[in-house]
Formats: sequence, C-alpha cells, structure tokens
Amino acid sequence: MFTDFGVRVPFTDFQQRLLNWASVAPSQLHPNAWASIRSFELVTEFLQLPQEPEVFLFLFKFYSANTSSRTRKGYMSVRPTKHRKIFTLYEDSFHDFKGQYFKIFAVGNHRPFWLSLEGDGLFPPYWSNQAGFDIAPVKYEGLNADKRDTADILTFLFSNNNLSSKSLLNSPEESRKAIAKMAGNNTTLARLR
Repeated sequence: MFTDFGVRVPFTDFQQRLLNWASVAPSQLHPNAWASIRSFELVTEFLQLPQEPEVFLFLFKFYSANTSSRTRKGYMSVRPTKHRKIFTLYEDSFHDFKGQYFKIFAVGNHRPFWLSLEGDGLFPPYWSNQAGFDIAPVKYEGLNADKRDTADILTFLFSNNNLSSKSLLNSPEESRKAIAKMAGNNTTLARLR
C-alpha cells in the first residue's frame, strides 16, 4: 500500500470518507482494493474532478475477497460495477501481504490521526463482519448534479479506453500526460462539460 500505491498516513479525506461510508477498517481492505482507490484518486486529481465516495461507489462495489467461505469475515476488495469499468484492476498477486501489516499507536498527548478534533472516529479502526455489506448500491439518479457530471466525465473518457491501474500507479507522471491527451488537454471540469 505504502510503497507500490502511494498510500500515506494520515489517510486522505476521500479515503477516510470512503472507509467510513463502507464501515471498513484500512487493514481489512485487500491491497488490490487500495490500488483501485488510489487509481481513482489519481485520475480525479489529474482531471481536477472532485473526489467523492458516492462516485467511487457508483463505479465500484465492495465484495468479500474471502472466496473459501460464505461468511462475511475476511478481507474486502472492490470490483467495477457492470458497464462502468474505467480502469483495469491491479492484478498483481499479494500472497505475502498479510505478514506485512503493522499496528499504529497514538504517542503521548498527540491526537491519533483516526480521530477528529472532537474525538470522533473518522473511520473504523477495527475489522467488522458487516464491512461493505450494508452499502446500498449507488444509483445514477441518487447522485447530485455535480457528482453525475464527474461520473459522466469518467465513464465518457475511459469506459471504451480503460486505463491500466498498474501503469497509473507505477508511472503517475506519464499517466497524467496520457490522461491529458485523452481529455484533449481539457483537464478541468468546466472544460470537459
């Protein structure tokens, strides 16, 4: 997550809102899910589009990565919703990722990054059996006008010409140039409308 995808602590506002919306702890997400989240962040950043959990959840859905059981326990991943694929999934195998997690503690009088100034949790710090399962599918009609614009722009630009999430994460500057070329160098929301 940190070396290959550029995930940083504290998490971005978008990451925190998405984790909170899905009721999923950061460590409960499979690395491929983090790749999709970071790819979405980079694409929206390059196009100067707002980063909204609702738009992400319109384009992707959470599912249990634990295929050996019908329970709701285990790692969560994401996959594109039908007919809304904007980039390819990061398809590296992460067989050894489970042994690379570490625990973060608050030190002294410092406020932990997972708490707001008021002391409220910004996202779940612990695994949940309900993670990702109580999310109602985000429908196009449920998005406000600005979020619909963002979803329209992303699907218009990339649904027939999927980006490679691996290239996006491994070579962000080259990807930025390629995305600007695809968008015709009109990389602001107003121009793309």
